[in-house]
Amino acid sequence: MKVYSFVFTISALVCFMGFSCKTSTDRTDYKGLYDPIKDVGQYRLPALGKTPQYCFDLKISQSDKQVALKEYLLGSSISGLTARALKEGKTNTGIWIVNDRDNGVAYQAERESLKKKKLSFL
Repeated sequence: MKVYSFVFTISALVCFMGFSCKTSTDRTDYKGLYDPIKDVGQYRLPALGKTPQYCFDLKISQSDKQVALKEYLLGSSISGLTARALKEGKTNTGIWIVNDRDNGVAYQAERESLKKKKLSFL
């Protein structure tokens, strides 16, 4: 019992002498610990700086939404890595992700412009 009262007395003296004593009720301000969320390109696929000679069509299944999301995320990763390799001159083949939205005018126009640049879809 004397040991506990001795430790308590020493702890109280240290706190009262001006040293900071953190208690379990102290809160940490997490806003200052982490960078704010910003869109600095990490949410977009890398842009193709040069036109590939060939391009594979990668078909995404739309039957099951969970499967479609998994396939789209995997396809996006593969497409991004392929775009990086194309930019670095390691390949001459790109990937076109085909999905239900490809019937839109913008997708068709982009596909036609790539064909005019002598790109062959495989």
